[in-house]
Amino acid sequence: MALHRFVLTIACMAVFASGEAAAEAPAHAAASSEIDTAVRQGAYVTAAKLLEKAAAAGNAEAQYQLASLYRSGRGVGQDDALALKWMTAAATQDHVRAQYNLAKMYLSGRAGAPDPVAAKTWLQKAAARGHADAVKLLAEIATAQHAPDHPKAAPPKQQAANLSPVAAAPRNGRPALLDAALRGQVEVTSKLIASGERVDAVDEDGNSALALAAGAGHATIVTGLIAAGAKVDSTNRVGDTPLIRAAAKGHSEVVGHLIKAKADPTHRNASGSPAVIVAARRCHEGTLAALATLGSNGQLPAADGATPLMIAAGTCPKPVMALLIARGAPVDALDPQHRSALWFAAQRNNRAAVAALLAAGADHNRADAGGITPLHIALERGNGEIALELVQRGGDVERPTPAGNTPLMLASQHGLQAVAELLLRKGAKPNVRNPTGNTALMIAARENRAEIVRLLLAAGADRGLRNKKRETANDIATSTGNTDLAQLLR
Repeated sequence: MALHRFVLTIACMAVFASGEAAAEAPAHAAASSEIDTAVRQGAYVTAAKLLEKAAAAGNAEAQYQLASLYRSGRGVGQDDALALKWMTAAATQDHVRAQYNLAKMYLSGRAGAPDPVAAKTWLQKAAARGHADAVKLLAEIATAQHAPDHPKAAPPKQQAANLSPVAAAPRNGRPALLDAALRGQVEVTSKLIASGERVDAVDEDGNSALALAAGAGHATIVTGLIAAGAKVDSTNRVGDTPLIRAAAKGHSEVVGHLIKAKADPTHRNASGSPAVIVAARRCHEGTLAALATLGSNGQLPAADGATPLMIAAGTCPKPVMALLIARGAPVDALDPQHRSALWFAAQRNNRAAVAALLAAGADHNRADAGGITPLHIALERGNGEIALELVQRGGDVERPTPAGNTPLMLASQHGLQAVAELLLRKGAKPNVRNPTGNTALMIAARENRAEIVRLLLAAGADRGLRNKKRETANDIATSTGNTDLAQLLR
């Protein structure tokens, strides 16, 4: 009776509570846009690192979010003990969602033996602050405690439908079917489906059993859930479908099963990425091969207009590039800033991607909307070997950047002697001036590039020219304190 009175009291309090959001502490650094962006993009490793730091500093929201990552094994190794640790830390600071979820962990026996007493304590704390689910769960516990010892049996499917949250989540804080699907327990999953367990139930992040199995790569369970009627395009709270989750982890067999089941390859998650973009970001060759069979749907761009080939060009090895090119990826496609896959490969110093793209006939002189060519960006980033390849392929040796710097000036600035030598052999003029009046020789002097200074002088660079400040190369070398270089330039 005492518990019944408590539940009624809490229910009344909930009516007047301003809601969970009002009870929470204000947003803080750990829940910054940087973390939110990482979560939306599925970059859970990055999110976990950011949350670890904030959680260790005592931030309750960060502790709660970190505990949730440890519970699901996203971005960190699945660890119930650490989940319990951080959930407890947040709950102790009156984080109401942490209090509720900590109670569920104690009820299910996650990270230890079930502890109904501790669970009830935390449910009472959450309910006192207006947490509706905590109030509901307390009431269900009270009802179960006062139920007859031998109630009339209900049919199996009705029993499954009537399971309380405690019964439906007997372990690891989630419904049994979801937990078994995540862990790859084929026999358990089959029995739960046969007993009438809801195949489209979701966890607190909105993930269904199919989504969890797809993300974990459990192909047999995926096919079983699909056969049982699971929704292939269900979405979680960040908009990921089972197909996107499988693509993110490189589970090509699962991707194949989902495609066969008519999963929508055009669906975009909250960050605007379809499955093929998610796979390209992680260079999953097998997954990209499966998705590339979908024609134009296998070449969908990201929200920012970057194609799968552009994204792969940044970090992926040559086989991935060759695969995408062979499957029809447009080599010279441009994003809204007119940057091509070759431009990105040159920027990120991906020599394998540059070789694959050049072999496929990529236009090496195509500039972006700002007038920067692949050769320019390679030189600006100091990527000498790629610059050499582009010059050897016929890159424009005289075309200046929008700032007026020629390739020879950029090579001189970054000390790329081999590139400077090749540019001069290809006809680059050493005495061209940029808008400030500086020549390649003056730039080399300012950067203390003695070997390039000698190279330029041998190629006919005029040491007597002055820039708009009326400085010669010798003046510039003297101002840097390099007396040896100044002597060379006299």
